[in-house]
Amino acid sequence: CRLFIKEGKLLSLTPEAKQYAISIEQAFTQILTASNELLEYDKNIIQMGVSSAFATKRLTPKLGIWQSNFPELDLRLRMITQKDNLAQLNLDIVVADKIEDSRYHSEFICDEKYYPVCSKSLYSTFKHSSLEEILLNTALIDLIGVNCWNNWFSWKGLETPMSSKIIFFSHTLLMLEATLSGQGVAILDKTLIKDEVDSGELILLDKTAYCHPKHAYYFSYLKKRNQEASILKLKVWLLTLF
Repeated sequence: CRLFIKEGKLLSLTPEAKQYAISIEQAFTQILTASNELLEYDKNIIQMGVSSAFATKRLTPKLGIWQSNFPELDLRLRMITQKDNLAQLNLDIVVADKIEDSRYHSEFICDEKYYPVCSKSLYSTFKHSSLEEILLNTALIDLIGVNCWNNWFSWKGLETPMSSKIIFFSHTLLMLEATLSGQGVAILDKTLIKDEVDSGELILLDKTAYCHPKHAYYFSYLKKRNQEASILKLKVWLLTLF
C-alpha cells in the first residue's frame, strides 16, 4: 500500500495514508487521555453514579451529613439509567447493579427487596381484609414495560387478578408518589421507601420480600483507586443508607 505520492520535489500523502493518519491520531489521543487520567487525577474528587430513585430518596437528603464529616472530599453525583453504558461514563464509583468491566471491582451490598405497599389512609379502609381481598378491590400501581405485579404474582404462585385495575407509570418515583397519595397498591423496593415505612406513611402488606433475580445493589469502584482512604470512607458511609 503506497503512503506517499512524489511529484517532482513535492511529496504528498495518498488517500489511504490520510485515512491511516486520522485513525492513529484518534488512537494516540485516547492513549494520552487515559495516561493523563491515571497520572493526574485529583484524589479528593469522586465521580459517583447512582439511580435517580436512590439518589432522590436515600442519598441526596443525607448529603449534608457527608459534606459535614468530610469537607475536604468533592463528591460529584451523576444519575444513571439501565440504558447507560456504565463502563464508558468514566465514573469512580457506581452504586447500582454489578458492573461487568475489568477495570471495576464490585462488592455486593444487598438484594433489591420488593414488597406490596399502600398508604396509611388506603390501608385504613381495608384494615381487616386479607391481602388477597385488598388486591382484588383496589388499583395496582406498576411500571411500564416491567410488570412488577406479574413477577410478584408468579413468585407467589398466584394468578394475576383479571379484574384488577392497573395504573402504569414510567418511573419508580412516580409510582411512589401515587402510592403515597392513596391511588393504589404498588410493589416497591424497601431500600427506597425506608423512611416512609419507618414513619408509618406506607404500610407493608406482606412480610415476605420478593428479590429480583437480576437486580441488586453493588458498590463498584475503579480498581486503580482501591487503596484510597476516600473511597473506603465513602463505602462505609453509603452502607448506612441501606
